[in-house]
Amino acid sequence: MNELRNDGTPGEAKQAIEARLKEVEARILATEQQIGAADQAVVQAAAIPGATAEPPRPVRTGPPEEVFIIPIVFTITVLCPIAIAYARRIWKRGATIIAPVPQEVRDRLDRMSEAVESIALEVERIGEGQRFVTKVMSESGRTLGAGAAQPMNVGQGEKVGVMRDL
Repeated sequence: MNELRNDGTPGEAKQAIEARLKEVEARILATEQQIGAADQAVVQAAAIPGATAEPPRPVRTGPPEEVFIIPIVFTITVLCPIAIAYARRIWKRGATIIAPVPQEVRDRLDRMSEAVESIALEVERIGEGQRFVTKVMSESGRTLGAGAAQPMNVGQGEKVGVMRDL
């Protein structure tokens, strides 16, 4: 119809379009008559006692049934045996007995623990001594290696360079 309304369409093309439209309208009319006849047949069949009409089959719009069957078969044949084997492995692993640690190994670990603790104590003492020396040096206002050398008074009975236990 849009082509017929268009003024740029030549006359021969308009006639061909009109002929095609008449043919389509005739087909539509014939189809409507066939639908009416089918409706009449259904009405007549329903009027006969004991006559039944088959309901139309529902149209399936989802995926085919094979899409559901294949994963189920795969799960049963592949994943179930793997899950069973893994469960048996876990079950058997839990049943193993853990051997106790021998006494000599425990004694050696205890000695190592005591040695590590004594080393930690000595390192802490070294740190305290270093903090003390830093504090004494900062209070006197002198820094090591800065300026001219100054004489230090040393008593007769004192030992130089030995740090006493704090």
